[in-house]
Amino acid sequence: MYEARIRAIVEKLAELQRKPGTEGWFGVEKHHFRLNAPLAEAELEAFEKRHGVRLPEDYRQFLLLAGNGGAGPYYGLGALVEFDEWFEEEDAEPGFVASPCPFVYEQVTSAAWREYLPEDRSDWGRGSIHICEQGCTYTARLVVSGASRGRVFNFDASHGPAPPYFVRDKNFIDWYERWVDEAREGEPAWDFGFDNPDYDAVRAEQARPLPGERRLI
Repeated sequence: MYEARIRAIVEKLAELQRKPGTEGWFGVEKHHFRLNAPLAEAELEAFEKRHGVRLPEDYRQFLLLAGNGGAGPYYGLGALVEFDEWFEEEDAEPGFVASPCPFVYEQVTSAAWREYLPEDRSDWGRGSIHICEQGCTYTARLVVSGASRGRVFNFDASHGPAPPYFVRDKNFIDWYERWVDEAREGEPAWDFGFDNPDYDAVRAEQARPLPGERRLI
């Protein structure tokens, strides 16, 4: 289903490897627009069996056909083995990845987002996997279980009082190809992935903090 599109993305990355003037771009010094070797089918199936999930099909095929980490937004994509970044201890719990992600797109992009945040901060990583290092305590995660399965959200692992930030793209491949296409036109925005207009209600509500709560923006 995604094979032709993934092949085209790999070709675009090859163009970027030859593009002059990218050396100073954020993160390029780490990945140089190169992907790691693809993941073997047996390794992927072993991961899915261990965690009781099947990864979203576009991401699954990307791992098998394009590469297992490497070139990507910010500091690049993490390999599948790094899936539990920031939640290593929680992942020891059986079913942590297979449990539904507590974040539902339509809920956390609403003005009432506070109502939908889990009380236990350790639950924030449930049903999702780390896919991209953004620097400091920021990460991008892919929902693999639950109502928003397949979507990518940005997350502050320091657990600040803010909702996860779902990117505007509806799946991993849309998000990733948009980054590649932006890089072909020029350096991607420093805040790539933080341009979802559905968060307008959240921003407005954040501007009115609860009593005793610091402002978030």
